[in-house]
Amino acid sequence: MSGTRFGADSFSTYEEGIKKEWIVGNGLGGYASSTVIGAGTRTYHGLLVAAPENSPGRFVLLSSLDEEISINKEVYRLSTHKYPDTVFPSGFSYLSKFILVPFPLWVYQPGDFTIKKKVFMIHNSNTTCILYDIRSRRGGALLRIFPLVNSRNFHYTVRSGELSFTQKANPSGVKLESSNGFTFSLSSNLHYHSDPNGTITLSMMLRSKGDSTSRKIISIRATLKANSNWVLPIFSLPLQPKIFLL
Repeated sequence: MSGTRFGADSFSTYEEGIKKEWIVGNGLGGYASSTVIGAGTRTYHGLLVAAPENSPGRFVLLSSLDEEISINKEVYRLSTHKYPDTVFPSGFSYLSKFILVPFPLWVYQPGDFTIKKKVFMIHNSNTTCILYDIRSRRGGALLRIFPLVNSRNFHYTVRSGELSFTQKANPSGVKLESSNGFTFSLSSNLHYHSDPNGTITLSMMLRSKGDSTSRKIISIRATLKANSNWVLPIFSLPLQPKIFLL
């Protein structure tokens, strides 16, 4: 296909999928970037890499959003991660199309669902927006999103145990504090969950009438304010009708 549109044959394997990358900037030195299959292969990859004022370098604040949609006993995981001996999940196997311009757009087709995901940044703002358009003829599906937050210089990785976060739930989401002095506020009108292992989950129930196609759109935004504290609120714009939070 053209240099801005790719079909499933362009990422039929993990090795082929990581050969192509995308990047969008915000005019401040910050950006969002990854491979077309969503697998982070560089320390510089992330959905929000910010260059705050009065601070040297750039910082990876939001590494990824791992999405899964489930109905009954069927679970479809859209993310892709590489580990030493395996690739899991392999969400790229559901990816049917990637379009680069005007903004990166992914089209996934797992089971009876068609999921469109678009990423863009707000000009002159450390803000990344991710929009989801989910269509299905089946009701009762559950969408869950797992934000992978970080607070590292984009030149370096961190090892297990080098960073820790505390969580405190609030009416609109959760406030996190990292051990290296970052304060994150994740806000959403999706339902917030936490477990003792520190996993953060945002979820929503999708419903449709009979066999009619339902269209579901959410927007998740991450914003950094470089003041005395670092703030990363993630929230969604008002949901379309017929979307019910758990």
